[in-house]
Amino acid sequence: GLLFLFYAPLLVVALALGVAGFGVANEQRWGYWLGIVATGLIVFLDLYEVASGIYGVAINLLFMVVLLALFLHPQSREYQRIWFH
Repeated sequence: GLLFLFYAPLLVVALALGVAGFGVANEQRWGYWLGIVATGLIVFLDLYEVASGIYGVAINLLFMVVLLALFLHPQSREYQRIWFH
């Protein structure tokens, strides 16, 4: 995300993912939810770019969809519900 410095929304969302990673590493609920929102936004932006004909983001889209699936997996949600504060 930091490679696309000219595209401000993607840079902001990439920084939000970094902050979310810090929150998740410290078992904070806000980090988990920020990670879901930021990943969802990147998936949306990548889908928009693929629909516009920019196919260079297809690999990034694949990784972000997998990350979103891992965030939303029932075991991840259960772990977050029990252990995060």
